[in-house]
Amino acid sequence: MNCELCGFSDEHFYKTDIDGAILIVCSNCAKNGRIIEEVSVDKPAKVGTKNQKTENFGYDLDPDYHLIIRGALQEQGMTSADLASKIKESPTDVEKIASGRILPTETVAKKMEKALGVKLFLEDSIDFTDTRNDKGLKFEDVVSIKKK
Repeated sequence: MNCELCGFSDEHFYKTDIDGAILIVCSNCAKNGRIIEEVSVDKPAKVGTKNQKTENFGYDLDPDYHLIIRGALQEQGMTSADLASKIKESPTDVEKIASGRILPTETVAKKMEKALGVKLFLEDSIDFTDTRNDKGLKFEDVVSIKKK
């Protein structure tokens, strides 16, 4: 959420009367008027929940992603806290991902793949290459163009 007066993103917002206008503002801008009430702000989650299916344009997360992560950590003698530090993510989130309680976001999973040298995504069965030549798909291979 951003302050309606200055645009600043803050953790605490207040419904404030500023010169007769009721605005949702940050704590700094709230000083310019009369605070009516504090507004609660729910932060979006950084990681997915275990119930979500992760599909990423032709890639699916391996259902055994947590076992792959745990195995790589054990093989390399690392802890989940070591991995969290290496990929600059929350140790709590990394532990939850490594234990299979939550799904990693695509970005976090890619960081983990790179840091651990493992594959967490499965290749999809769709082949996007053009078998007629080695130049890949062309625009006309995907779109049919009507001629007038």
